[in-house]
Amino acid sequence: MMGIAVVAACIQKRFKVARTPEHIELLSIWTVTALPPANRKTAVVIAFCAAILAWEKDQYESGKGERARVAVARSVMEDRIKALQARAVKADNASDRNALIEEACMLREEMPEPLFAPRIFTGDVTPERLQGLMMEQGERMALLSDEGGIFPVMAGLYSGGKANIDIFLKGHAGSAVRVDRQDRTAYLDEPALSFGLCIQPDIIRRLSDTSFRGNGCLARFLFCLPVSNIGTRTAQTTPMPEAVKLAYQTAILALLNIPPLLDEHGKEQARIITLDYGATHAWEAFFNFMESNMGEGKELEPIQDWAGKLAGAALRIAGIMAVVEQGEAARVITESTMTRALDLCELLIVHARAAFDLIDDDDSQNDAKHVFKWILEKGALTFKRRDAQQELTRFREIERLEKALTVLAKRYIVSGSEKVKSESGRGMPSIIHHVNPAIFGLQD
Repeated sequence: MMGIAVVAACIQKRFKVARTPEHIELLSIWTVTALPPANRKTAVVIAFCAAILAWEKDQYESGKGERARVAVARSVMEDRIKALQARAVKADNASDRNALIEEACMLREEMPEPLFAPRIFTGDVTPERLQGLMMEQGERMALLSDEGGIFPVMAGLYSGGKANIDIFLKGHAGSAVRVDRQDRTAYLDEPALSFGLCIQPDIIRRLSDTSFRGNGCLARFLFCLPVSNIGTRTAQTTPMPEAVKLAYQTAILALLNIPPLLDEHGKEQARIITLDYGATHAWEAFFNFMESNMGEGKELEPIQDWAGKLAGAALRIAGIMAVVEQGEAARVITESTMTRALDLCELLIVHARAAFDLIDDDDSQNDAKHVFKWILEKGALTFKRRDAQQELTRFREIERLEKALTVLAKRYIVSGSEKVKSESGRGMPSIIHHVNPAIFGLQD
């Protein structure tokens, strides 16, 4: 899984998969592998990222002189523009003033764009800085790490507890970003963001305390929970053969050095990869299999938010595999490549179930499902907390009901509590919850 994420980091925005002219998939991918401590997650991440780090260092050193020249040129031109503006302010003659303004405008147009050392990935970043990084790096970036610290950041660690994940979600979908705030702006036409995380299972478990399930964030991750090898290890280890290291490094560098494909306006456009007949037939069969198992009462209903995105992820994985196999010339996904991608996706279903079991491994999750069913049966847009406790006999303690309602609130099914006085004004106020009408199909 880490290998797939690393390759995606190298080639995202360079290629896309087009199943049809309307169905386009980026090659960005989100993977999370979870294992307990002492399973050598850090060593794996280091091994996979070493080639990228070496490339980034080489790019930094080789481009240092040009970046310095551009920075100095920009500084000189900015000073000249300021001087021209100052002269224009003092000019009494309109013709002289206009000439100075025109010269300043020409300098502004001629000013070279700032140069940044190429970067492929980061490991810890705020949403705001991620927007800036993607603007600097051709709208693509990856998060590759052996830690799960990015999840608290996404959940609002630096934004007062309010989740701030638009840039992450849009980076998976490739949808445009427009930020116009007093202190900063960010314009991205088609951002591409990949994740490759190796974390501890407890971090997945704690995701139940976030709103990530309700906003579709968790549905984008391909989870992997391998069996821990602790208890079966030996002191004898076999080092990775140097030939394998060299082959991997050479292959990664080849992917990183695939040049961007530019249109007549100098804007990058992706190379399009299509499916041959056999690959199309195999993918459609997989799509139908997934769809038939996601309905009410079906096997994949509990994770249908995740399962609904797996067919698209299969196209992305197949595209990544095709580029690994064919290099820059990759244009077609063959049936054999698609079959390997689909085999992997079928395995990932089991892992996704295990991951979501960890996330939902809480009595409040089951309680929330119980309350949700009651809300659907009632069919009302508001309800009193007292009525819910009286009719749902499992909630003898109000604290237990409150926890269940908190879970539903995080999924935007109900609102937070609201106190409403009785019409007579006597007695204790009622605690009211509003129901999201979308769950009844009353909204578009």
